[in-house]
Amino acid sequence: MPAPTAAVVFRDYVTDGVPSSGNHKPAKLEARAWGSWLESFITAISANAGAIYATKAELDADLSKAANTMAWVMSDATAANNGVYRKSGASGTGSWTRIGDLPYSFIEALDTGAGTPNAIQATSDLPISESALVIVNVFEANTGSPVTIAFNGGSALTIKTNSGNNVVSGGLVAGMRLFGYVSGSVFQLISDQVSASIVAAAEAAAADAEAAQAAAEAAAASVTLPTPVALNYIRVKADLTGYETRTPTQVLSDIGGAAAGSLDRRVKDFGAKGDAVIIRAAVTIASGSAALTVTGANFQTTDVGKSIAVEGAGTSGATLYSTILSRTSATQITLAANASTAVSAVTKTVTYGTDDTAAFNAAIADIVRQTASNDNAIFGGSLTVDAKGRYYLASPIAINKHGIKIKGGGSHTDTCIIVAHEGYGFSFENSDSSTALMRSNRVEGLRFLSTASTRAANSGAIFMNRALQFVVQDCWFAGRQQFAVHLQDCLDGIIRVNRIDGPVEASINGFTYGFWLDSNNALSGPNQITIENNWIENCATAGIRVTGNTSFSGNQVNIRENLIQGGSGNGIMYDKQNGLNILRNWFEDNGRDAVSGRAAILDIGDNVSHLVTFKENVFGGNGNANADFRQFSIQKVNGLKVLENFFTGGSHIRCTTTTGYKVYIADNWSSGTTPTVDAMTTDVTYARNTYGDTGTAWTTG
Repeated sequence: MPAPTAAVVFRDYVTDGVPSSGNHKPAKLEARAWGSWLESFITAISANAGAIYATKAELDADLSKAANTMAWVMSDATAANNGVYRKSGASGTGSWTRIGDLPYSFIEALDTGAGTPNAIQATSDLPISESALVIVNVFEANTGSPVTIAFNGGSALTIKTNSGNNVVSGGLVAGMRLFGYVSGSVFQLISDQVSASIVAAAEAAAADAEAAQAAAEAAAASVTLPTPVALNYIRVKADLTGYETRTPTQVLSDIGGAAAGSLDRRVKDFGAKGDAVIIRAAVTIASGSAALTVTGANFQTTDVGKSIAVEGAGTSGATLYSTILSRTSATQITLAANASTAVSAVTKTVTYGTDDTAAFNAAIADIVRQTASNDNAIFGGSLTVDAKGRYYLASPIAINKHGIKIKGGGSHTDTCIIVAHEGYGFSFENSDSSTALMRSNRVEGLRFLSTASTRAANSGAIFMNRALQFVVQDCWFAGRQQFAVHLQDCLDGIIRVNRIDGPVEASINGFTYGFWLDSNNALSGPNQITIENNWIENCATAGIRVTGNTSFSGNQVNIRENLIQGGSGNGIMYDKQNGLNILRNWFEDNGRDAVSGRAAILDIGDNVSHLVTFKENVFGGNGNANADFRQFSIQKVNGLKVLENFFTGGSHIRCTTTTGYKVYIADNWSSGTTPTVDAMTTDVTYARNTYGDTGTAWTTG
């Protein structure tokens, strides 16, 4: 057994560091053991002609020893300098080389409370090294984990249990002694943390488990369940005497007759705020600066962190999208992004509010997606956009579920979706495959407002890809994007009673296209789609555009009873269609920009269209200073009827195609100056078209 150290033999208290344990009286047996060890140590030193030095500096200063002389450094302030050294070189020359640690069997350290319960400070008479075991008392119980210990003012070492874990809170208790060794940045225990706290926690958990088991058994014993019936439900009886089974039909009756899939989600239940603010005022922000001033604004400290769109301050005059970083005053804030384009006291639109994208996504996600999509399936659900709100969407809402109905809680005049990004507001697209259809989706009763300054590609309020049996109705679209509604490869749908307007400042050239029906060659659409009773205004290129597949394949598109007016471009553009019916529409003041090729109705002639009818339309005031303008222009068509239309103005019909045939133009009437019909081919039947009060016949060009 190793001899005790002097610190142990002559300690002050029975339990070292604990005065309440009483004064310690040195035991003669321990004193003799310590003295014998010391005598043997001195003898060993003398026998080896060694020497002892307090510091390494003292050792290095003494080169008088012969070669291979051994020396010890005992109490250098730098712990690593303490150890056993060997002399190299003859007396008076050479140097000392450290060859090992001091041969202590163990070192005792003392925690007197100089540190904290979780950051122990301990001192020792002997330097601590990684080759010696260390015994240290615990002054007070730890209150957290991990716990560190530092010896003699050195670096803090993390105390690890014998199994290599951090000690738990309360695992070190006052008065216990730790036995361990230093290993790098860790003080590894050979003894372990007190097990009392761990055992107590385990016993408490076991007691709780036993109590829970007893309670569960007692509760189960009191339950009498009915005989199981496949695909049925269980409910509590009205008299509370037990349980009974209910069929799915009975369950529907129990909850008020709601049909499956009809449960309504409200977007505000999922955290939407609908708190967006729209300001049309003088805006100032320097290029490269984030300081924004808006005359007449009323920014609040609660607006910090909200999303914001600043018209004209982005790249090349596009909209700048950012968040509010800080508030300087009611009219000045700092954005999280710098402007790319300077705006200096110019009237612009600034829109800001809580980004409700996550709330919309969460509400959509809460609607169960049915895997079946056949006509007989019951699926989907509705999402109500609560009335009296302006909902800021900084990202598109992607929807890949059947039977989703998104509706306004009020009307489109008081429930607004703000599309605050360069993409689509709602994007309906089936992710199952490139040809899978989306069934029975619907958007109604909403107002869509775009914050865009420019008409970016693939941007708009609503995008539907491969949609079947869809409806878009009673919506109001305002702003400047590529499309109000973009339908791609869609079938069997209705677009009705919608309003398309220009941007906020009410100038012309809002959307590039109001409604665009086209194909991405995945299916044969657009097919069997009706566009009716819409008011379409201020579109840059066309109010409505209908485009078939690579070769003609669009079928049975009906455009009827719409008002299309005020666009700088064409009223309707079409090509590659089979069965296009344009009935009882009013075209007013289209083609304002004096650009060649503009028309109230334009066949763009990429491929031959078949079976096209224009009937009972009114063409009022459409005009263009360019001589190429005609109220409608026919290029490539097979089977065209132009019947019973009313024209005002001079130039009316242009038929320039050499492939057009079976064209029948009859019973049209015009007022004003003599109309013209240009370049009619020999396949045209032309009859009973008159102008003026006298019924003068039209002349062909």
